[in-house]
Amino acid sequence: MGGGVALGISECDLVSRAGQPTSVQIGSAPNGDRTAVLTFQSGPRAGIYRFLRGSLTEMDSVAQPPPPPQVAKKKPAKPRKKAAQN
Repeated sequence: MGGGVALGISECDLVSRAGQPTSVQIGSAPNGDRTAVLTFQSGPRAGIYRFLRGSLTEMDSVAQPPPPPQVAKKKPAKPRKKAAQN
């Protein structure tokens, strides 16, 4: 995951930097140009990335899920003393 993400990079460059996307949508613009939308729901580069003709044109953030609640750690139980045998 090296390098930054900036407008103009290709889909391949983004995937090599951000990893596998959560979803990919391929389509076409009204003028026939190819479009792609890559969504990353988690990770250091979570977001929605929109491409036109293979170049990044727009980036949006995605809502991150809240962190899991922290569970209080239990103290280890003290060993019980054995009853004295007569």
